[in-house]
Amino acid sequence: MPYKFQLHEENISSLKTGDILLGSTFPSLFLLNKDFYGFLNTFAEKYIARFKISHVCLVVVRNNHHLLLEASINPHRDIETGIVSGCKLVDMNERIEAYPGELRARHLILTGGGERRLEIERNIEKVISKYRGRPFKKSMLEMFKAYYCGEHYCKPGIANTTNESSLFCSELIAAVYQHLGLLKFPPDGPHSNEYIPPYFSSSDPIGKKLNLANACLSDEILIKTRKSAMPSRQLLFKEKL
Repeated sequence: MPYKFQLHEENISSLKTGDILLGSTFPSLFLLNKDFYGFLNTFAEKYIARFKISHVCLVVVRNNHHLLLEASINPHRDIETGIVSGCKLVDMNERIEAYPGELRARHLILTGGGERRLEIERNIEKVISKYRGRPFKKSMLEMFKAYYCGEHYCKPGIANTTNESSLFCSELIAAVYQHLGLLKFPPDGPHSNEYIPPYFSSSDPIGKKLNLANACLSDEILIKTRKSAMPSRQLLFKEKL
């Protein structure tokens, strides 16, 4: 039986370029065969499934048309290129409507006011062009290392190093923020593939590690909430991003 959701239209209409959208379903990417991939399931249970936030994407507004930049494997096509899997721009309202879980957002708050926001809006199209069309992250090990090292110290050689030939969702958003001057590049900050979705959340303690330059993110606002009871842990594993 499908879940009933409530859309918070006033909050949706308030979103601007650079704002963050956070999703809280658990991706089917980690629904693995337990006989063969048992250790990966154990890892996913311990280091990934317990996080509230599992997906992150970026709001982009073009001529009052709200879009989302995301790296994902969901069936929504890029509005222009038609690609399905990978880094793409999708219609925001359609994506919100179809998303199988709850959604929250955080506004990007910039020091420098309107001039800084205009600069972000001018530069973001170049950054989108740089990453759009790249495939979704092929290395599951790289994603697992991001989650593990996000909470634990990892020695050089164990932690990830920048590899943006393909990207997962939070890696893409971190890379965009780096090119917009909102996050520092290594060695002054983490590699883009060391950022995990909870880093962008204010409701998870790990979100305190996010250190923006001359900017901050607001507290989370409601975008889409579930009216009915929360599904079981097993059902969450079957939901797709």
